[in-house]
Amino acid sequence: MRAQFHPALLGTATLFVVAVAGCSGKSDEAEKAFKSGLADARKGDLDQAIADFTQAIRLRPNYTEAYYVRGIAYGQKGEYNNAIIDFTAAIRLDPQDFKAYFNRGSAYGKKGDWDKTIADLTAGVRLNPNFAEAYSSRGTAYGNKGDLDQAIADFTEAIRVEPKIAIAYHNRAVAYARMGRKLRAGADSAEARRLGYAGKP
Repeated sequence: MRAQFHPALLGTATLFVVAVAGCSGKSDEAEKAFKSGLADARKGDLDQAIADFTQAIRLRPNYTEAYYVRGIAYGQKGEYNNAIIDFTAAIRLDPQDFKAYFNRGSAYGKKGDWDKTIADLTAGVRLNPNFAEAYSSRGTAYGNKGDLDQAIADFTEAIRVEPKIAIAYHNRAVAYARMGRKLRAGADSAEARRLGYAGKP
């Protein structure tokens, strides 16, 4: 079986608490529910985390971060349609949130919708040109569409931005191998292993 492209994992973004100044009443209760959801997510109780984030959103309908982390939780459960809905809500509330574009693109990728993946990851790198993971994941999408030249260009850009991104070396090796460029494939594969890549070949 030939080597496969491997994307960055959905939901690898760190869950973090965003301090909200001046919260009171329902907003304060929303913050409590949000923090409870983060704690549940860190414990691996994704169903309870989702329930907590849903409560936070009910109390504060424009709670961008709650939509975002609920989308991550849905993605980690494999509920990609729900994840896409939440990332879309986060983007609507904060169109500059490059992480939401990245994660929505990753969710589309899990569904095999490579064109929407590419569109979202392109938006992500436009907002943050130093987002190495987005270049690498977009390269994976191009690779799965059969556009190996563009895939290699994106993996190369990911490596330029972050020279120690092992997954980009692995995926560039896969692209080179499919093009019959065995020496370059071997060199990139060796570098991926040196950097700690331990996924499937």
